[in-house]
Amino acid sequence: MTDTYQSQPYQLTQSEMREFYFLTYYRSARRPGAVLVNLIFFIGFPVYLYWDQLRAGHITAALIWVLAAVIFIYGLVPFVLSVIAWNRYRKTPANQSPRTVTVDAEGLAFSNDLLNTRFGWGAITAFRRSARLMMFYGNANSAFMVPVRAFATPETAEALGNFALKQLDGRA
Repeated sequence: MTDTYQSQPYQLTQSEMREFYFLTYYRSARRPGAVLVNLIFFIGFPVYLYWDQLRAGHITAALIWVLAAVIFIYGLVPFVLSVIAWNRYRKTPANQSPRTVTVDAEGLAFSNDLLNTRFGWGAITAFRRSARLMMFYGNANSAFMVPVRAFATPETAEALGNFALKQLDGRA
């Protein structure tokens, strides 16, 4: 008997898109090249601002600049990028109508009025899940998202997650 999981029609919400974006953004930030950029920009820049202001004798200004840099780099930039991603996603015609996903031994199939796409398990490099999303990664920076709410019960979504891990056999 073959395991087949069929979702109910769903559309992604902005909060699901934001969660996906943050999970993917922070996941890709752990790659070796990105770690170096993060150390230089995300940590080095606030430290430089702090050092520069301290050197000038402005302790309060140093703390304000560092706080502003941290808020900007770790808060505003990812938020703005997730809003841009949501706007692009929302304006794509294929994303404007509900879709369904079918997961079976051959892979994932997404379909709606404008879309009928199948991805075999060989095209999926990793699988991650959160409390609200299941993400099938094609590469480190892009994934196919399926909300847990798209399935009839949480148990069905859990079974699908276990099935996906089994299909990926160590690549997840």
